[in-house]
This record gives sequence, structure tokens and C-alpha cells, in this order.
Amino acid sequence: MTMTDDLAFASLKEHGRLLRCGRVSARELAESCLRRIESIDDQLGAFEVVDGDRAWRQADSAQAALMGTGDTRPLVGVPVAVKADSDIAGNVTTHGGDANRRPARQSAAGQDRLLRGRPSLRERVAALGIPVRVIWGAAERLWPVEAAEGHLGLHDVQVFRLEGVGPTPMIEAPVQTAELIEAFAALPDSGHGNGTAAPRATEVAQ
Repeated sequence: MTMTDDLAFASLKEHGRLLRCGRVSARELAESCLRRIESIDDQLGAFEVVDGDRAWRQADSAQAALMGTGDTRPLVGVPVAVKADSDIAGNVTTHGGDANRRPARQSAAGQDRLLRGRPSLRERVAALGIPVRVIWGAAERLWPVEAAEGHLGLHDVQVFRLEGVGPTPMIEAPVQTAELIEAFAALPDSGHGNGTAAPRATEVAQ
């Protein structure tokens, strides 16, 4: 498969699908990302460190898992970029500056779950055992709204799509977001107030 801009802007879900069906290998996907970084980051300056060797090693390991065991974890083989304020074992966590020069001894818990695939967000939501309301921007491209709607099969989970809103509903649609949170807090099953029970279905806030 030719690495095109379409692949560069595809969602994580699509990257995972392409890897699992064999349309693209983990090494090809990593190569696509590294080439794109090399071609445009001189102008953007978005990356402090690009660890190509680690990317190759992890891509080969992920490909072996996909081919050998049929690993079904959704992000296996999908390249990720990590913010400068999050620890990665062996790398200096700069927080955007140069005061810290000591490499991190271990990866942050969130990064470990992301890179090693444990446990998934769906599993963590299911383990809460309490009602959950998910407010999601339908225009979010990195994590499409379908990722949120995948939680609808869980007990007491609501998903509200905010049309025309991206990754930060609390900033892009603060009034709608606040109203949804206040209404949720007033529901009897939320543990925060008294009201009527919430429907378990996707609802669209205009």
C-alpha cells in the first residue's frame, strides 16, 4: 500500500484496521510517520526527539504479535507521539524546557497502558460500576465519535455527540457542556442529585 496523505490523516481506528487485515505492516506505518515528520518538522518544530530506532524495534515486535498470535488490541502497531511532560523510560522528560536532564526510570502509568495495551478505556469504564456520561465532539478526528459510542453496550453509559465540536467540548461549547454535566449531576442514579433516570442511548446536542 502506498503511503499517502490519506493514510497520514487516517484515524487511529483506521490504522488499526489496516494493520489487522494485513493491508499495511507496522513497519510501513512507522516509516510513513517518520518520513512525514522528517519532511515537515523543520517548519513545525513539533518534536523534541524522534526515536526512529525504537520505533523500528517496536514496529517489528508489534508485527510479530499481529502475525503470530493474532493480537487484537486496537493500538498494536499504531505509532504514537508522546508529549514532553509524560515519562518514557530511558528518555529525559523535558516539560518543554532544559532544567531536567535525568532520564526517567520508568514510563508513566498512562503511557504504559497505551504502549502495552493494558487495560483498555472500555475495560476501565466497565470497572467503574457507576453511571457514566460521555460528552464527545463529533468533529474530533484523532479519536472519532465511534470510539465513544463503543461504550454504549456497557451498563448505564450515555454518549452525547456535540455536532461541529472537536476535541475540547468544554472550550468549544462551554454552555452545552456545562448544561449536560449539570443535568447529569441532578439524576438520581448519578449519586449527585434527584431527577429522572438517564436513557442509555446516543443523543445529539445541537
